[in-house]
Amino acid sequence: MKKALAGLCIIAIIINVLFSMVIDTSDNKNGDDGTGGGGNDDIVISEDFTVTVPDKKIGDIAQYDYTIFAEMYNENKTSGNWSKYTLNAEGQLIDEITPIIKRKDGFNMEHSVQNSHEETAAKFDITIDGSDSQPFTAHGALDVSRNEYIDLNENIILQTATNAHVEIDQIPRLDREISYDGSMRNYPNPNEEQQETLDEMIYLGNKQLKIDDSDSILWTIDTDDEEVSEWYTQVYNWTVIGGERVSGYNTLIINITSGFFQGWLPFVKKVWIANEVSFPVKTFTRTNMSYEDEESKFYFILEHIRVLIDSPSSFIQGSEDIPWDSCNDASHFPQRHPEGEFKDWEYMPVSGSGFDESSFKFKPEDAVEYAKKNSDGLVQFLNKYDDVVVDWGVYKVTKDYKAEADLTGRSGSFNWNLSFGYKPTYDERVEARESDEYPHWGYYVNLTHNVTKEIGIDSYSELTKIINEGQENYGSSSLSKKDVASEALTLASSEIILKLDPDIEREIYGLNDEIDFDETTYSLAMAGITPSNNPGMEIIETITGITFPSSKFSWAIQKGSVYLSGNTFSAAVDAENGQLLYVLEVTGTELYGIFG
Repeated sequence: MKKALAGLCIIAIIINVLFSMVIDTSDNKNGDDGTGGGGNDDIVISEDFTVTVPDKKIGDIAQYDYTIFAEMYNENKTSGNWSKYTLNAEGQLIDEITPIIKRKDGFNMEHSVQNSHEETAAKFDITIDGSDSQPFTAHGALDVSRNEYIDLNENIILQTATNAHVEIDQIPRLDREISYDGSMRNYPNPNEEQQETLDEMIYLGNKQLKIDDSDSILWTIDTDDEEVSEWYTQVYNWTVIGGERVSGYNTLIINITSGFFQGWLPFVKKVWIANEVSFPVKTFTRTNMSYEDEESKFYFILEHIRVLIDSPSSFIQGSEDIPWDSCNDASHFPQRHPEGEFKDWEYMPVSGSGFDESSFKFKPEDAVEYAKKNSDGLVQFLNKYDDVVVDWGVYKVTKDYKAEADLTGRSGSFNWNLSFGYKPTYDERVEARESDEYPHWGYYVNLTHNVTKEIGIDSYSELTKIINEGQENYGSSSLSKKDVASEALTLASSEIILKLDPDIEREIYGLNDEIDFDETTYSLAMAGITPSNNPGMEIIETITGITFPSSKFSWAIQKGSVYLSGNTFSAAVDAENGQLLYVLEVTGTELYGIFG
């Protein structure tokens, strides 16, 4: 039960930080279709009424009331045990177009940008009920600030920055408040085409709409995987279903429907638009999902409504046009980071020419070569499959602080935990499912390089060995080498790029100007964030306009854990082009002490 509460607390954070992600479908908790709240039945909108949403201007400000409802129910029919978790949140939101400023892209290049700023403040209740306990409710509040920086020349998102504070109190048997502060900067690749949102495709951009206008939008993902393509293909049907007076404005109502994942997750969204307001006057979104068989029953509902406050001052129109095409930077978006070093690679990126001055003591190529020479199981795996890559690898350090004579701090254990993966073909996956006997598509090797201080000045002994190894029945690589660039960002160069960010330098580096590995790991991930491997993320981008960083191959660093210490800091760079992908920091209450 306590772990379920932890999950709902996290849901509350996610829902509110990314509130506009909420999608929609059927049973409205309010008992209506979402058209209430701000409407006026005494005003009749004529059938020939048209709306063209005006372009945004600097100084545009819109203020909304909004509510969020989520409920999850799970029942074991055999035992009769059941549980239900309910989230209700309400608050206010401000959308604003602020003056032109300068911001950096993921390549550390500065640009003139338009900033879309959002401020939200909300209170929420999380109620937990079940067959094995008495119902109780936890109360919380949250504040979120989000900025989206759009390049003036290319009209694409360079960076998004979100800061959030959430706190939860009055939890039974807990004598302290739960609170978190989080900040995250995302850096989409400016050289990649960014997906248009549904709003952009339907009504933004000086499109004129009238009642009964309708169309369908086919959304597909560019992939050779037939199974993925079929599962994620979406058709969005939209219709202008009528008009309504909302918050003092004559509006048209656009109804948008779809069914995610071949109809498994229905989607409905309603948008109220007006000639005088550059933002939606009102939105309603909802989704529900249910499952039932002889042994269990499950359902999940998620609903969100926001409506312009019914006041003449709830929308203020700016007077200054956004000066598109006014960024004067001589070079716009490089294809590769100017500070990056890129080298050929076989199984994983190499250490690079700056390795001796880096924070690392065990070269990745040395780890791979040692594993190939000393692991018969790995050799057999590499001989069995073509195009094997290290699809993830983790570098850890255990310093030998007992070596008092080691004034240089060289002694310790330096580990690479490597997973070699093969990407199966579509036919191989189908054959494996039909036979119910999955082949071994992955092989892991955990290696350590031990440096020991010997008696005498500057005398050390070094020994590399395999700690453990083996196969993983269901492990496979999401990508093969041919799917990514032939040259990769070197390990040492990835550290140089990360250190350019002042927040990373402050948080990760110790007094010796090297990474403090006491609580920090450095890792390599194949297909960490990429639409072809997580198409659902691109669907979210289509609906909401929230653009995520995209990477097939990345170097990442992480310090601490919210679960163990309450604090975590992480960041990543793209191993193909060297751009910064994200910087994330969370501080707050450790989950281990609360939820076990």
